[in-house]
Amino acid sequence: MGVNKATVSLLLVAALSLSACATDSMTGAVPAPAPAPAVVPEASAGDLLDACASWAPETRDWFELTPVAGDTSDAVVARFVLPSSTAPRYNTLLEVCPGLWWVLTFSGESRFIDLGEQVWSVGPALAPSGEVGNISVPGVESGGPIWGFRDSVLGGDTLYLSDGVLDSVLDCVRVDVHALLVEDLLGSESENPLPTTIAYRSSPCVSYGDSWRSDSPIRTHLGGALAFSPADNDVFLSIGDFHLGASSLRQAAAIGVANTEKDYALLSDPTSALGALVRIPTDGGKPQIVAKGLRNSLGLTHSLDGTLWISDHGPSGGDELNRYSQGANYGWPFTTQGEPYDRSSWPEDADQLPAEWLDIGNRVIPGVTYPTLWWTPAIAPTAVVDISGPSSAVTQLALGGLRSEAVVTVTVEGENATETGRVDVGARVRDMALSSLGSVLVLITDSGELISINPEALR
Repeated sequence: MGVNKATVSLLLVAALSLSACATDSMTGAVPAPAPAPAVVPEASAGDLLDACASWAPETRDWFELTPVAGDTSDAVVARFVLPSSTAPRYNTLLEVCPGLWWVLTFSGESRFIDLGEQVWSVGPALAPSGEVGNISVPGVESGGPIWGFRDSVLGGDTLYLSDGVLDSVLDCVRVDVHALLVEDLLGSESENPLPTTIAYRSSPCVSYGDSWRSDSPIRTHLGGALAFSPADNDVFLSIGDFHLGASSLRQAAAIGVANTEKDYALLSDPTSALGALVRIPTDGGKPQIVAKGLRNSLGLTHSLDGTLWISDHGPSGGDELNRYSQGANYGWPFTTQGEPYDRSSWPEDADQLPAEWLDIGNRVIPGVTYPTLWWTPAIAPTAVVDISGPSSAVTQLALGGLRSEAVVTVTVEGENATETGRVDVGARVRDMALSSLGSVLVLITDSGELISINPEALR
């Protein structure tokens, strides 16, 4: 049944209580790159060191990367066309060994890339847990690239992958985390999908079968950002609100206030892995929901001082950079630095809204952890990377932007954060990573490009 405003407030309180090569003229293949040097970060030694040292590139066919001519600068030092695939979009990139990059489509096609030699090779296929094609059900927006693989992170000798799961058997959606040994990834030459282990499965799996869902389908806000904590060997995963929060007042009016309250109750439940940050121990321990109040977080990273940073999408404005603290609630869907998308189309008097408590713009709620930095107009932030130099006295972060079509730089000094610059790349930034050689690699998925940026231009 529905809940009233007082009950919504109680639910919020409960949530807040969470503590360049010659080409073979016949095949187009090029000579294999030399094996990557066996140099890995201290936290990734051992089995990963062995896996990278035994990498045998000569067993694969390699093809030249196609450069994007005439579009370099002091900041953008190289730009390449991503390797071809049948899927329309790559969602994530990762340096699996020094100098060896790996990109993955939402549907599970992968490619190895050696930027030093400017060549690529077909990698193994992986199988998402759910559907990535259109299933034509009104309660959920289906079809790629919304569902399927979303982000990747390396933890020791293991690769972790987030997966937005459209479960057409149970008629519900959730987020899975797959685990895969780097040794198996590098060594696989089978045409069959490479098996993975499910390290985490979010709960609840949210049903899309309710009749009223057709007026506001589950879609897009899956989160799925990953980070690995070398201090305790845990994986952190962001999970979005699955479009259950009222990003527009029209959305709440369409499904009805009573159904909106049901969704708010689900989002507010401290045991519900929705709008949440989840800590997943890699030693087999029980996963924990460690923060709530996120809308659609697409970026997580640990800075050099150990702080975990979280980017999050607001509705119309109010995009956020948040500093993690265990038990924090970042406010969504009860408050935002932005506004519902259609707030200006409704009366200024909150009593004339579908429900007064939907007037969430800049609403002050005791106990909420407000963002360290926010943006209006929105930048639609994605990945976050630490670009601080080794001798830097402050933390310097870079955030990818979908709407801004830029890499946005932020300087953090104490409790304060300030935007310090933008590098315009002219396309939507889907993922980013800092290479072992210091450059920042940017994945541009809509136009299918891979960009290398000089970090000195960002600092």
